[in-house]
Order: sequence, then structure tokens, then C-alpha cells
Amino acid sequence: MSSQLPPNLESQARAALRSVRDQVDAFFEERATELECQAGCDACCRVALSVSAVEAAPLRERIAKLEPEQRKHFAKRAAVDRCALLEDDGRCAIYDERPLVCRSQGLALAYPDGVLPIETVRARGGGLDVTWCPLNYETAAPSPGAVFHAERVDIALAKINRVHCEATGESPTDRYAIRALLEEEA
Repeated sequence: MSSQLPPNLESQARAALRSVRDQVDAFFEERATELECQAGCDACCRVALSVSAVEAAPLRERIAKLEPEQRKHFAKRAAVDRCALLEDDGRCAIYDERPLVCRSQGLALAYPDGVLPIETVRARGGGLDVTWCPLNYETAAPSPGAVFHAERVDIALAKINRVHCEATGESPTDRYAIRALLEEEA
């Protein structure tokens, strides 16, 4: 770490990450009645995920709190087609520390035109492509106020990650597979 950086730079990055997480959680809670998402719904968890350095740090801490046998269990059964931390009942083993990508699942997400794979686009307008879980908004498309501008969170996360990496010496371009984080601790 550079001697010119404030000693609390890492804690500032963590606080900023918590603030963004809280904003996403609040947006989700405001729309909870419109969403089919609930504990045990794991349709969005059937992918292998990776996270930036700033999100890997609290995940490592949370994974370290799991019982050693539980960590080994998750590390052994981790597959390419599902999140390594998905419980047998479809719940997240580290729900309280889940990354932003997981927190925003289920919401109607807007990105600039051309960012999303065309097969995932469910609505277009105003230079934005919008996608959402097919289990949600089955009878009507979400109202404009119910659409979350994911690009803004992505930009904020990139900036927070850069600050975190300045403090820790990590590369801001590094990605950490959740499976690999489990294997570090197993």
C-alpha cells in the first residue's frame, strides 16, 4: 500500500459498498410485493459467479465463519452450473453477505442498449434495454419506477473496487470465483 493513501481507505471502501448494498436492498424491499422471489427460489443462482476484490473481502470473512465441514461440503459440491454457496433447499448460505449481483436478482434491470444479450431483453425504451426474471411481472411489464438502473450500481461498484484495490494492492481487474474463495478456506 502506498504511504500516500489514508490509513482508513479500506474502511471507506467497505462503508461505500455497504451503502450501495443498502440502496439495492431498499429498492428490492419497496417492490417485494411485485416479485415472486422468496427464500428458496434459486432460479438466478444456477450460474458460477465471480466477484470483484472489494466484494471478495467480506465474502472471505463470511465464509471463514462457516463451520469447517460446511466449507468443505460447499467446496466439494461446487459445480459450474450453480453458485457454490447454494444450499440444498435453494437458500444462500451467506445471504447476509451476498454480492450485489445476487441482491439485484429478480428486479427489472435496465442497461444501455446493446449491453444485454438480445434473448434476455424483455423491454426497450429511452436508450435502455430492460430484463427481468420470467417468474416476475408475468401479467404486466414493470412500471418505469420499478426498473432498477443496474449500470449505475456497476459504475459505483467499479469506483469502490478501485479505492479498495488502492488500499490493498490488488488489481481492480481481478475477479474471484466464489468457488475459489471456498477452496481458499476449505
